[in-house]
Amino acid sequence: MGTQKNLANQFSMKKCRDCSTDNTLAADVCVSCKKKLGDVDVQGYAIRPFDYKAYAVGIASVIVFVVYMWWAFFREA
Repeated sequence: MGTQKNLANQFSMKKCRDCSTDNTLAADVCVSCKKKLGDVDVQGYAIRPFDYKAYAVGIASVIVFVVYMWWAFFREA
């Protein structure tokens, strides 16, 4: 992660990817749109943090849908 420190030294602010508002490098949340911010990338924008909850909910909903389709149409009565 040495490159992240070099990028932080190169930029004094980071831009939000959603609303393009300038935020301090230490900010975890955008001051304008209240979205989560990550570290700064090569272009000066904040990297979107990985959202584990969203992926877990998405995977769970696909599993529930597949089980329902099996139960509704493919099981033997």
